[in-house]
Amino acid sequence: MKPTRRVSLQQIAAEAGVSRATASRALRHHPAIPAETRERVQSVARRLGHAVNPLLSALMTHVRAVRSGKQLGTIAYLTAWPTRDGGKSSPTDAAYFRGASERAVHSGYRLEEFWLKEPGMTSRRMSQILDARGIRGLIVAPLPFPPARGHLSLDWSRFAVVTLGYSLWRPNLDRVASHHGNNIVRAVHELRRLGYRRIGLALLDGLDERLDRNLVASFHSVQQGTNVASRLPVLVIGTRGERQFARWFQAHRPDVVVSLGGPALGWLRNLGLRIPGQVGFVELDLPDTSGACAGIDQHSDTLAATAVDLLVAQIHRSEFGVPTLPKLILVEGTWVEDATVREQKP
Repeated sequence: MKPTRRVSLQQIAAEAGVSRATASRALRHHPAIPAETRERVQSVARRLGHAVNPLLSALMTHVRAVRSGKQLGTIAYLTAWPTRDGGKSSPTDAAYFRGASERAVHSGYRLEEFWLKEPGMTSRRMSQILDARGIRGLIVAPLPFPPARGHLSLDWSRFAVVTLGYSLWRPNLDRVASHHGNNIVRAVHELRRLGYRRIGLALLDGLDERLDRNLVASFHSVQQGTNVASRLPVLVIGTRGERQFARWFQAHRPDVVVSLGGPALGWLRNLGLRIPGQVGFVELDLPDTSGACAGIDQHSDTLAATAVDLLVAQIHRSEFGVPTLPKLILVEGTWVEDATVREQKP
């Protein structure tokens, strides 16, 4: 096969009637280049068969940023909480923003938060603001809970986008999420190692759907290896809340309760139970690793940093809009054995 002739940047610039520097910036979708010029240069590049090496492009872009000490641009961090600071009280959401911000700076960008519930804000208006600012990359933070999942309707064709977790149902974008199914399997295996047999799972209503139904399915799967008497029904906590939880606990007497982000630990204490003396407790999304609670560290800051890595690669490859084949990256959690569990006597 005859090798493809390499098209130089100088050829593209000459054909488009611009300087070499302008052609280079236009191919990188630089906001300083007028849209008409960008489109003309890119059209010429496509006609001549110019192909960008995404790895080399990403490397050179980072090198230029480091050498100049300048930022390559701004990455928007989109939130849709009912209040502007609604997500900052959550340790997980705070870790998301911290991890994304630190990785953005390392990659030559600045992370800036944009609140989608700003008074008078519409999807069209937000798209216009971001476009006018020359912002090409968006990180969509998890949507409020409840409801379980939701949708947004920005003009996605203008942007490279990555979303955190599964809460954004439509459109189906590239996303980075915690490996929830593997996390609960790991927790169950560790609890069995400690001698726990009657393992109960208690979740807020809608939470499993929000996590793409990974928790309950994986829990049922791993429980198949135990005897039938040890398989407790999953508690889905509805509007009756604490009373419903108390009845479930009294009826099934679990050795340990596994939950995620809900009030189950406080409810166990309200029942007068000693933890871990009378019952163990495991949190599947530890707010910290201080030793106060056993469970899974989801490494939320690393998860968000991974989303920035994926987004920056999209920007460098000029991949904008809703992807035809969305990508999903899962980040493994790690087991933390601390104060709310202990080894059981045979």
